[in-house]
Amino acid sequence: MRCTALDPRLTTSAEAAQAYRLGRWAEALALDPTFALAHATLALACFRDGSDAVDLCSRLRDAELHARRSSPEERRQVEAIVRHLRAERVLS
Repeated sequence: MRCTALDPRLTTSAEAAQAYRLGRWAEALALDPTFALAHATLALACFRDGSDAVDLCSRLRDAELHARRSSPEERRQVEAIVRHLRAERVLS
């Protein structure tokens, strides 16, 4: 999927992109396990909801790992989420 100003969610799977747009981040990851922004967004959503449905630290490690192979835009978005959660002391 090509990144545009209207759709910065970056994945090679149209189905994963659609699931992401609908807020179904776990489904997006099932469709594309290397979708770095979906990993980070799922962690952020679970943190904000107070949910322990996912291991935030491992989800963010996966996001950072896959972001290395992503576009600069996706890397910046993942880095922003990681910085935010570190500031909230979710990560050490």
